[in-house]
Amino acid sequence: MEGILQIVAGACVTIGALVLGGVVLLRARGRVASTSPAPSGPKPDDVDTVTLSDAARAVPPPTYAPPEPDDTQIRRAAVLGIPAQGAQALWDAVMDQPLPADAREGRMAELARDFRNLAATLDAKPPRPEMAGPYGEAAAALAEGDLGGAYAHLGDAVRLATEGGAGPEADDRHLAAAAAKVLMGDIKRLGLRPAEGAADYLEAVELVPDAAPAVRGDYLNMWGIASFEAGNYASAEDAFTRAVNVRKKAQGPEHPDLAQALNNLGEFYLRLGRHTAAEPLFRKALAIREKAFGPDHPDLVPPMRNLAALYGERGQLYRAEPYLHRLLSILEQAHGVDAPETLPLLDQLARLYMEAGRGPDAEPVLDRLLTVRAARLGADHPETALTRVALGRLLENLEREIDAEAAYTHAVASLEKSLGPTHPQVGHTLVRLAANQVRQARTTEAMPLLQRALDVLETPHGPPLAATGEALSLLAEIHRRQEHLADAGPLFRRAIKVLEKAENPPGPLLAAALEGYAQLFADMHRDGDAQRMTARAQTIRERLETAPARI
Repeated sequence: MEGILQIVAGACVTIGALVLGGVVLLRARGRVASTSPAPSGPKPDDVDTVTLSDAARAVPPPTYAPPEPDDTQIRRAAVLGIPAQGAQALWDAVMDQPLPADAREGRMAELARDFRNLAATLDAKPPRPEMAGPYGEAAAALAEGDLGGAYAHLGDAVRLATEGGAGPEADDRHLAAAAAKVLMGDIKRLGLRPAEGAADYLEAVELVPDAAPAVRGDYLNMWGIASFEAGNYASAEDAFTRAVNVRKKAQGPEHPDLAQALNNLGEFYLRLGRHTAAEPLFRKALAIREKAFGPDHPDLVPPMRNLAALYGERGQLYRAEPYLHRLLSILEQAHGVDAPETLPLLDQLARLYMEAGRGPDAEPVLDRLLTVRAARLGADHPETALTRVALGRLLENLEREIDAEAAYTHAVASLEKSLGPTHPQVGHTLVRLAANQVRQARTTEAMPLLQRALDVLETPHGPPLAATGEALSLLAEIHRRQEHLADAGPLFRRAIKVLEKAENPPGPLLAAALEGYAQLFADMHRDGDAQRMTARAQTIRERLETAPARI
C-alpha cells in the first residue's frame, strides 16, 4: 500500500497511500483468500447464522443501468487500469466527498488500486464451491461499476456459506463467510462509506472461529482501518489494540505477526500525532523482525519506514536519513535497483533533503525518480509529470531558472495529454511555470499562463486554493511593474482574501502578496497603508523563521 509523494508548489500532493508524516495503515490480507479447513472449535456464542427468507430471495433485484463514462473518465480509466464504467462510479463517489479539487486525483488512484485488488480477488477461486456463482456475479457487477449489486451478490455468498449450520465443516463455512464479509466491507470503502465498511469488517471478526486467531487479527486490523477513516477513533484504537492482544496470546511475544500488529497500532498513533506512543511500538516491531529474519530482510520495511516517517515529521532528518538509506538498500537487494518499491522512499528522501535546504543532495534523487517513472509508466504519465514539477521547483531554488522552465513546460504538456487541459494539476503547474518566468522578468509571457491557470483553478463552489491566490498575486505584481496601478490593487486584494483562507496558518504566499500590496501602496505614496501591509507580512515571516529547523 505504498504511495507516491509529490512535491508541488512547496507542498506535498499525494497520489497513493503513504504520506510522510501521515502514513496510511497497513492492511494484512495474506489469509483472506484461503479458507482451508481449520482445526475444529466451537463457534462463538454471539455469532448468528446469516439467513435470507424465501420471500426475500424471490424478489428480483432492481435493474442496474451502468454509468455512462465521459471522455475524461475513459482517459482516466486507461491510466488507472480499470474499466471505464468502474472509473465513472468511483469518480462519482469522489465528487460526493468534500475533497479539495487538487486531492481528487490522488484519491482516485487509491480507489483504483483497491478496485483492481477487489476485482482480482473476485476473479480467483472462491473460498467454497457453493460461493462460485455469487462471486462471479459480484465480479460482473463490479466491472459495470455496480457497487451495490456486487455487495448484494456477496451477501448471497455469505448466506450460502453459513446456511449449513453446525457440523464438521462449521468452522470452514464461517471462515469462508467472514472472507466474503470482508469483501463487502471493501466495497463500502470503495464507495467512500467507511462507517458501513467498518460494520461489515466487525461482522467478519465475529464470524471467525476461535480456532483461527491469526485471521481474526487480520480482520481486526481492517475494522480498525475503516473505523479510523470514519472518524471513530475509539473503535479504531480498540480494534488495533485487540489485534495486538490476539496475536500475543495466540502466537507469543516474539512472533513476526505480532510485529505487524504492533506496527499497525503505531501507525494509528502516528496518524493522530502521538509520536511518544508510536515510537516504541515501531521499535519493538522492528526488533522482533530483525531477530526473526535478520538485518536485511524485506519484512523489516514497514516498521523501519514508519520510523523514518515519524522522524521526518519531527523534522529530524539526521534520524530519518539512515533508515531511508537502509530501506533503499534492502529493497534494491530484494527487487532491483530501480524497482517500483523504492520510489516512495526516494520521494521521502527528496522531500526531506529539500526541506532541510540540501538541494544538491535532492537533485540526483529526483533525477533517479524521473528516469525510473518515465521508463516504467511512460514519459507523459501523471506521476512522471509531477516528478518533473518537483524537479523544477528544486531547480528554481538552486537559481537554475532555464532548467526549471524546461521541466515545467514538459510537465504541463504531459498533464494536458494524460489528464486533460482543465485538470486542476494543469492549473497548478501553469502557476509554477509563470512564477518562474516572472522571476526572469518575462512578464509578457507569464500573463497568459496565469490567466489560463485561473480559468482552470477558479470554480464557483470550489474551496480556496493556494495556487489560485499565488496566480492572482503574480498577476497583480505584473500590473504593478507595468504601472497599471488601478488594475493591480483589486488583484492584490483578491489574492490576499484567497490566501487568508487557503494558507492556515498564514504562510509565505500570503506574506509575498502582502509585501507586493505594500509596494503598490508605496508607489501610490500611501505610506500608512504600506507600513500596515509590511507589518502583517513581517509578522508572518518572523513566525516562519522561528519554526523548528529541519536538520
